[in-house]
Amino acid sequence: MTRHIRHNDTLRIACLSAFAVGVAGLLGLASSHLVPVMVGTASCLPIFSYLRHTGWGRAVTEPTPATIIIGFYILVIPARALVIAASGYTDVLQLPGAISSKDMVPVLLLLSMGTTTLLETYFFAASRSGRAERQARSSWSFEPLAPGLERFAVLLAGLALAGLGGVLVQYGGLSAAQAALATHAIAAALQGNTTSSGSLWSIFAVPAVWATACVAVNRATNTGTRLAFAATALVIVMAELIVYGSRLNALLALFGVWVMFHHSGRRVPLRAILLGLVVLVLISGPITSARYETPQAGVPTLERYSRLAGYGVLDATLAVWHEPSQVRSQLLSAQRWLDLPAYLVPSFLWRGRPNINQQRLGLFVADTIGTVNDKATGFPTTYMTEGWLIFGWPGVLLLSILFGTAIGWADRKLLGPLSDPRLAGVALLTYSFVVAGAFGYYKDGDLVATFVGEVRTAAYLACLMLLSGAWGWRTRRSDPVAAESVHGEPSAYIHTVKL
Repeated sequence: MTRHIRHNDTLRIACLSAFAVGVAGLLGLASSHLVPVMVGTASCLPIFSYLRHTGWGRAVTEPTPATIIIGFYILVIPARALVIAASGYTDVLQLPGAISSKDMVPVLLLLSMGTTTLLETYFFAASRSGRAERQARSSWSFEPLAPGLERFAVLLAGLALAGLGGVLVQYGGLSAAQAALATHAIAAALQGNTTSSGSLWSIFAVPAVWATACVAVNRATNTGTRLAFAATALVIVMAELIVYGSRLNALLALFGVWVMFHHSGRRVPLRAILLGLVVLVLISGPITSARYETPQAGVPTLERYSRLAGYGVLDATLAVWHEPSQVRSQLLSAQRWLDLPAYLVPSFLWRGRPNINQQRLGLFVADTIGTVNDKATGFPTTYMTEGWLIFGWPGVLLLSILFGTAIGWADRKLLGPLSDPRLAGVALLTYSFVVAGAFGYYKDGDLVATFVGEVRTAAYLACLMLLSGAWGWRTRRSDPVAAESVHGEPSAYIHTVKL
């Protein structure tokens, strides 16, 4: 049976390889060069690396950092590169006609090499027990939640909704808030003029969705409570899309929901995941229309949706590769790195502290190649662009190894055996934080800004966990619920994990 499954996986991977070669051939035909054929094939190496470790059965359907990263990579690198090459290199944001295959080839190789290294080190560091252990972890959803976890979810949701209410009052209603926030302009943040309501929402909205989803999927919680928490999560996600026009925050929130749903013993079908991606791309047009200075109606349909799905990542990376000097000088400014401890101090404790929003890599890129509107929002460039700017291609390899090792280690620790299944809720909340952070750093890069943002958020969440009693709780061996599973059998969880 196992041999038959492996044979089917081999056939499927062979078919995917043939498809990859076909895509590479289209790249080559579009640019009238043979080199892009080989480069196009090389750009598919991360896909082969991912499938080599997951197999076809677990591919795409298991919410891990690797799954999120490989899905994003496919959309923003090879798929976007194909559209750019097919357009004769004229469809590059802000740089039409300035980019050629000579720029594309090294960038694609660099991004492929970095992503493949990241995935290989992640899977090496995350190596753990097999399917039986993963199935055993799903028993947590039949157990009562850890004391304090429901209070933690209520606290997070309350803070997020209070922030949303304050923002609506501040702008005078839903329509006015939409008009002001959908542009994603960060002028107020650059000046340090953020409001308490806006800060509450930006910090707690996404974690609130994870926490409420954790309660909603728990089968030991009564149905009315589960429905109330599920409705709260839905309201927050819809507010991210409708009020703030933020695809990114909605995605980060849904990643955590996916983690909770999957590790409660349920499985999201592949077709549902693919359908969700299509819907997200389709609604991206209306959501992001307010960010553009000029109408996008004249842009061909394929190019418009390619830009929406690609987040501008490859375009910005090509632009930096084409002219790196100004961005590199800003990125390597000594003061930017020396101010790192000051960035971590909360603004209510130090009003005049250095502002991290003025020192973001995405802002440096937008300041170099963007329009006025782009300079108010920033450009994502992936962590590999930052590594290349600082240390060249060895920097890309080094960052990929460190990045992959860190998230792989977190994966193994948080999804490993637990002393009590009820601890899994807290572990999965932390894991959702890791998944979202990994995606954010892969997409945006910027070591300084990512570190500051993640540490700040982690500190706030840790304080609320302690306050609510969700963190610091341990189950004693004498606890009868910890000693037995829902079926009355002795628990297989014999190790203790410190969260």
